[in-house]
Amino acid sequence: MRFRAIGVVLLLPLLAQTAELPASLKVDEVAQFLSGDYALIGKAPDSEKIYKGRITISYSGHNQFVVTRRIEGRTTTAKGFFDVASPPADKPPVFRIQFRQGGQELEATYLWGGDLNNYARLTGYVYLRQRGTKSPGLEALFPLAALSQNDARKK
Repeated sequence: MRFRAIGVVLLLPLLAQTAELPASLKVDEVAQFLSGDYALIGKAPDSEKIYKGRITISYSGHNQFVVTRRIEGRTTTAKGFFDVASPPADKPPVFRIQFRQGGQELEATYLWGGDLNNYARLTGYVYLRQRGTKSPGLEALFPLAALSQNDARKK
């Protein structure tokens, strides 16, 4: 009985991540849209520090993503998943990642959509997971494929 209770406790975060996703969100299809390499521009939470880097988003199935963040020469791996935003009444699906950076546990919540070239673009807030964040960080992710395509048009 004790092991069953532990198993349920371990599964609760996974169930919470996917329990309320709208039926209209086809995770496997959107995962193909989001997967890829991105240029990142950000501002750290509770700080005015600006940073830049690259992010790679890879889908591993069942609403689980591996997100590799390369910022200022440091590489970290994050886990990503779709969730629903609250408190908005329409509860749009958002893309969340959880990661550790600079000794802190962080989470980013991104709105996502297509750009003018039909590539994914993400923007969101970054905040501390284990204590309050006075001023959230900001991140914008731009698809590298679209940037390469724009460079080719200039030639």
